[in-house]
Amino acid sequence: MCRTLDLVITKDESNIDNINIDAPLGLSDHATITFDFLYSFNEYETGKSKYKYSKCDFEIFSEDFSNFDWDSSFEDKDISEMWKIFSEKYKKCVETYVPKTNPKPGCQPKPLWLTFDCLSNIKRKQKAWSRYLATRRAVDFDFYKVARNRANENVRKAKKEYEKLVASKAKTEPKHFWTYVKSKVKSKSAVSNLMKPNGNLTTSDKEKATVLNDFFTSVFTAENPNNIPNIEDRNFESSLDHFVINQDTVEKYLLLLNGSKSMGPDNYVI
Repeated sequence: MCRTLDLVITKDESNIDNINIDAPLGLSDHATITFDFLYSFNEYETGKSKYKYSKCDFEIFSEDFSNFDWDSSFEDKDISEMWKIFSEKYKKCVETYVPKTNPKPGCQPKPLWLTFDCLSNIKRKQKAWSRYLATRRAVDFDFYKVARNRANENVRKAKKEYEKLVASKAKTEPKHFWTYVKSKVKSKSAVSNLMKPNGNLTTSDKEKATVLNDFFTSVFTAENPNNIPNIEDRNFESSLDHFVINQDTVEKYLLLLNGSKSMGPDNYVI
């Protein structure tokens, strides 16, 4: 007697296409079902490329910075011009030595714990299952079970080792901890598209920020600029007309910066 154990439920069967029976998850006897769900939506954002500073060769990065002729570059320059030169050199080094990730739109990122060995064993399991589906031989099913058990063991080991690594760096590098926590949380918090004064919805984060800013500004009290009190002249016994900034002082405060903090709007990483 044939029994149907797994169903794909939909209100419109034309939305479902390419149904496939794949390998079970873990030790389950139930096969997994994969299928394409056909739908349309308005895509506002695509995958954004990000710098992977953890993969950067900071020795070469620092060497390039040290070999740059800063003295001649800063000669006869004011502070704004010096900052512009420094900023351009920094950005050039970032582009040269820090690798980038270029995620595809809609592509789900791989689990943080996933290693090359894990991925290889999972692919072997899937290949063994496909072979069994094609032949339905007991020997191929036994081969699949061996590949399945090896893949499950490898996944458990990889998860355990990665979680130990995250726990060991929780105090010194909390970014790793919160990145892992964020990857495990199923609900994602984000600002939904907002309605603009013209009735259209926002299509970018900048437009969302503008709409929110305009709303908050509208509830503020409008001050009369003609009713501003006069500021009385004051005499000061001492004034700050001389101060000293040297390399040791700057280095001291730079070393006190918390490297685990996120970068600011200028995109400079500590």
